[in-house]
Amino acid sequence: MVRDFIKNDRNYIGSVSSYEEYVDKAVENIRQLLIGKAVIGDMELALKRAREFALANNKLRDLFMRRIEWWTARLGLDTAELHFLSKELYERLMGLTIPYYITDKEGNLNRRDLRLVRKDDVVRNDGKVMIRFPVFVRDTIRELLVKSGYKVVDLPWSPREVQVPKDEVKLLPFQERALDAWLRPVRGVRLSYQLAVVRHS
Repeated sequence: MVRDFIKNDRNYIGSVSSYEEYVDKAVENIRQLLIGKAVIGDMELALKRAREFALANNKLRDLFMRRIEWWTARLGLDTAELHFLSKELYERLMGLTIPYYITDKEGNLNRRDLRLVRKDDVVRNDGKVMIRFPVFVRDTIRELLVKSGYKVVDLPWSPREVQVPKDEVKLLPFQERALDAWLRPVRGVRLSYQLAVVRHS
C-alpha cells in the first residue's frame, strides 16, 4: 500500500518537502483507511515495518524524486512553466474571470465576464507547458496550482535594465516646435502638469 501511494498519489506530492515526510503521509493515509476495518495482527507494527521498508528502498526514493520534478511548477511574475497540464488545472484556469457591465439600448445594465486566461495563453514550448496570465492574478494562479497538486517554485524577479544614452539628446526641428507649443501658457490641468514638471526638473 505504501508503494502504491508513492506511485499514484496526487493529493500530497506537491505539499511535502522531503521523502521522509512523504512516507509519513503514506503511513498516516493507510492508517486512516484502516480505521473501522477488521485487522488481523498488530497494525501499528505492520505500519512501522512498512515505513522502514519505504525509507530504505532507493527505488521508491528515486521514484519520489522523479514525481516531485514532474509535478513542479515554476512560477514567474506573469507566467508559469509546467511539465504537463492536468485537466483539473486547465478547467480552473478557464474559469478565472472578472465581471464587467455594459448598458444596452434600453438602459439596462448587463453583466459580462472577462476571461483572464484564454486558450491561447496556454502554449506548449520545448516540451513544457507555458501559462501566461495578468500580473494581478499571480497569487490566485499560485493557489490553483497548489490545489491541483503541483509543487510551486517561485522564480526570482528582477526588473529589466534599460540603457540610457550618455550623450545629450538633441531634438529635431519639428520636435522643438511641438515642445514650444506645448509649453506655451495654457489654463487647466495641462498648466498644472507643466508647473509640476518645471518644479521637478
